[in-house]
Amino acid sequence: MALPLGIVATFGNLNLNIPKYYVDYYCGDYQLGIFSSISFIVVVVGAYVMEPVFSTSCHRLAMYYRCDRTAFKRLLGKIVLISVANALSTSVVAAIWGRQILSMLYRPEYGEHPVVLALLMATAGMDSMAFALFSGLTAARRFYTQMPISLVQLATTTFACTWLVPRYGLLGGAWALALGALFRLLAYAVFLAQVLLSPELEPVALTPTTAAVEPSEC
Repeated sequence: MALPLGIVATFGNLNLNIPKYYVDYYCGDYQLGIFSSISFIVVVVGAYVMEPVFSTSCHRLAMYYRCDRTAFKRLLGKIVLISVANALSTSVVAAIWGRQILSMLYRPEYGEHPVVLALLMATAGMDSMAFALFSGLTAARRFYTQMPISLVQLATTTFACTWLVPRYGLLGGAWALALGALFRLLAYAVFLAQVLLSPELEPVALTPTTAAVEPSEC
């Protein structure tokens, strides 16, 4: 379990940094600083808004998958809806007030890139939705389906950076991340659909530890 999830995490971190390498090479240190600063806002929003939701629901998802598939689908649906709401709200805020947010947090020249912020926020929204699906796959113990998805996402982002960053600069880097995130979201949706459509197993008995955590479930 630890090995595939560790590889997925490594690919994910590398995927986030690939556009920065291209921006640095083609656009220079100054543009890289702007891109990194805008990306930092997105990381902070994701960490403080969605991370608590995922961290508190993973154990319960795994338990429900083993003993109550209906409850599993219901909880997973709630997590996905929260992710969608978060994606839409942050993207709308970035699209409307992106220039003001960047100018206030940094300097006026950062406010010249509101589209980059909006696109990165949309990417973060897709990432949060993908992570919600990832939580479902992890609960279903579909670990080894996640490694090829992460590898292809990394390749997608890299190839997109090769094409877009030399032509569009920071915006090209943001588009590359968005394309990689879109691929991962769609791939996770396909694999999770297979899980949800698979025949349900017989409920398993709760262990004393699990029963102590959720005594009224299953």
